[in-house]
Amino acid sequence: RGSTSSALTITAPFSTITTVGNKIDSILVHFTAENSNSNNGEFGGPRPGSTFIITKIVQQNKIISREFEFILLEQNGSNKILTLKDGRFDFQFNACKCSN
Repeated sequence: RGSTSSALTITAPFSTITTVGNKIDSILVHFTAENSNSNNGEFGGPRPGSTFIITKIVQQNKIISREFEFILLEQNGSNKILTLKDGRFDFQFNACKCSN
């Protein structure tokens, strides 16, 4: 079997997220799923019923914690739905590894 990879991209193009709570109206989601035959599925959303909850923002350490459940629609017109459940991550914001 060959290796496969998938990618999940979450962007907040509409506003800056600075408070806790459900921020599903502030984001766009794109998921690329590669199966073992190297066929990609492109999914977008979020669709109704999705959640994206900011659970904690720690300004001192610049950490934001989130929980999510995304309902996404395949972008090829098939109307196939993909649900990503029980998602959680911590992210360090405004972090930059810069060199001069």
